Amino acid sequence: MGKRRGIGRSSVLGLALAAALGASGASGQGMRAGPCRADADRLCKDVKPGGGAVARCLKEHEPELTPECRESFAERAKAIRERFGKIEEACAADAQKHCAGVAHGQGRVAQCLEAHEADVSKPCQDALAARQR
Repeated sequence: MGKRRGIGRSSVLGLALAAALGASGASGQGMRAGPCRADADRLCKDVKPGGGAVARCLKEHEPELTPECRESFAERAKAIRERFGKIEEACAADAQKHCAGVAHGQGRVAQCLEAHEADVSKPCQDALAARQR
């Protein structure tokens, strides 16, 4: 029998990080403002904004980021881990049941759960709804 895979912290955080950063103004033009503006302009000037592309680019260049930008990323990542840890906890069984064949990464499991929202448990529905707020 194959190895059982749960939702997994890294799978939830994958695109969830980019999506949440995007929702909080940290992707696209949002990353080209605030403490990461100069870094985004310098390191990611050729990256087309959208879908967390600029945030991913900055993450790839983490060693080259200014301390202010690194700190901003760390604060956002902590908030995202706290937020999505609740989804992971509430939706692990639902992910196994409804999304077992879905490849992990780039938010595919989270998208699958949202597509099956009517079929998932009430705690998972509540966690998904809270994420969208």
